Amino acid sequence: KDQVVYHDNDFEIFVDADGTTHYYKEYEMNALNATWDLCLNKPYIDGGYENSTRVFGIHGFDDLRPWGGAKAGMSAAHVEGGEINNP
Repeated sequence: KDQVVYHDNDFEIFVDADGTTHYYKEYEMNALNATWDLCLNKPYIDGGYENSTRVFGIHGFDDLRPWGGAKAGMSAAHVEGGEINNP
């Protein structure tokens, strides 16, 4: 959880509801089900910083954290059809 996964083949979703490239959400996962979710205040090239539990611990942005007691947050799962990294 909250690992940098873009160095490996991964699936990434970017959500920028207002189209400003500011305060957009990013979610990544790979075939090993390693995940990384974060919020960027602005693009890295413009001096932006990552807000995530990887950087700020329990105080960071986390879409996978359960909210309000028993209510579950977002979840991740994968299905593979063979051995990973063995073509």
